[in-house]
This record gives sequence, structure tokens and C-alpha cells, in this order.
Amino acid sequence: MSQTMINELRSITTFVHTAELGSLSKAAEAQQISPQAASKALGQLESYLGVRLFHRTTRSMSLTEEGQRFLEAAQPALLGLQQALTAARQTREEFAGPLRIVGPRSVVQTVIGPLLEEYCRRYPDVQPDIRLDDRVGNWVEERVDVGLRIGISPQEGLIARRLFPMQLIICAAPAYLRKYGVPLTLHDLALHRCSAFRHAGNGRLIPWYVKMGDELQEHP
Repeated sequence: MSQTMINELRSITTFVHTAELGSLSKAAEAQQISPQAASKALGQLESYLGVRLFHRTTRSMSLTEEGQRFLEAAQPALLGLQQALTAARQTREEFAGPLRIVGPRSVVQTVIGPLLEEYCRRYPDVQPDIRLDDRVGNWVEERVDVGLRIGISPQEGLIARRLFPMQLIICAAPAYLRKYGVPLTLHDLALHRCSAFRHAGNGRLIPWYVKMGDELQEHP
């Protein structure tokens, strides 16, 4: 919601409170703003609409014909919006409903699994919907609540948080080493049957980056 829309909503709220309470000062008090701010909001609304909404005297305020028509249209809409906001806040505070989680199998099963179990004990009304998937899809279109991946955030519009560092190591089964020998240098890996990841977007093999002391070397 843009700042302009928020300002218009505040102005409409001030107008409806003034009409209902019959006083601009009472409307300001109800919204916990100053009378000057309420008067400014009402003036901005009249300027935006291009009509006068109230007949003003030093002692009273009464709706104009245009103001009455606008009140009849705005009042139920404003009430519906307030009810929707209240329901959204209650849903957030209750921690209930489906929770869609997507992440790679290695992370979800070993790291997130125990945490999720504890979370569900605390909030039993939450229904986790977990999908183990190494592919990085469009989490916005798929309505994913929490997405986990290794690397940087893949899409704009997502709120990303770094949870923990992950260190990959080069390893081999003892049976493999007995059959093919132990590589003694980084270059010896080119003679071995190495497994690698492919980029989820373009399908290219992702090179290994090996840290040798303080130096980072790329191994294709």
C-alpha cells in the first residue's frame, strides 16, 4: 500500500469519525491525533474530492449533501476494511493454519526437522506442509511461506536471512580409495570420479572452490 493511499485512508477515517461523533475534536481524540492534524486531513480529503463535505460554524458541523452521499458509500467500506485488518492481526497472533515450507532434503531433514518439531509442539494449530525439493522454483507464485536454499536469494521481492554457514568437504568411501588410490594433490582429483552439483537455472556444473590455507582455488 503506497503512502498516498495510506494518507487517503486516514483522511476518510477522520471524515467518518467526524460525521459519526458530530465533532472534529472528538474525531481527533478517537484517532489519538491533534485537532490540527484532523482538520488538515479533512481539508486534504475535500481538496482531493473537489467538494465540501461539511457545513462549518463556530459551534457545529453538519454534512453537506455531497458529504452525506460520500458517508453512505464510505462507511460500510471502511468498516469492512477495519474488520479485514483485525482478522489479519488475529491470524498472525494466533499462529494457526497451514505453513508451506520448501527446502533441499539435506537441510530440512538434518537441520530444520528438529526445530520444526519443537515449533509444532509450541503452536499445535499450525499445519506444516513440507516439500523437499533441491530445485529453486518461483516461491511467490507457489505461495511458499518459508523457503530454504544454499546460496544467495534467487528472486527479487523475497526477504532473505542468513541462517548459518555451511562447509562442504571433499570425501570418499574407503572402498573407493582402496580401488582407485588416494589423491595427494588438488590436481589429482581430475583423475578421479568426482560428484558435482548442477546450477538449478542453467544446468551447468558448479565448480568446486577449495580453500588451501588462506588461498581459495577453483577446481573445474
